[in-house]
Amino acid sequence: MADKETLETTYKIKLFAGYIVPHNYINFIRAKWMRSYRFFNDYMKLTDSDSYYAAYKGYIARILRMHGTIVRLAVLSDDEDVALGFSVISGSVLHYVYVGPDYRWNGIGKRLVPAEIEQFTHLTRPGLGVWATKNPKAKFNPFQ
Repeated sequence: MADKETLETTYKIKLFAGYIVPHNYINFIRAKWMRSYRFFNDYMKLTDSDSYYAAYKGYIARILRMHGTIVRLAVLSDDEDVALGFSVISGSVLHYVYVGPDYRWNGIGKRLVPAEIEQFTHLTRPGLGVWATKNPKAKFNPFQ
């Protein structure tokens, strides 16, 4: 794991409208979102793998095209092709947040998620703990 103080000086947060995220980041977002959601959500694990990946690719694309969707990316300051994590937000709705395993517990997730989140659409086992400690007033609403 990287030293927190050192890491904070070596990465930055970039913002993109969901519909104009550069192609190389789209692939990162799609792959990490689909794999981590399937792995950390027990119900998604029960879904047929081919069906899940085919359907979720389109689902993520629809979220990114929604009016007002913003993607926040944590990238290395000296090599912006290296993404450490991301969040996908529409207004006060958090759709997903992901931070690479080597960069967790360094404050990146906190910087990716604004304080004004009122709802979220995806829930994972680790997300349950984050919800309870960081924003217990937020409502889980998978139908947003």
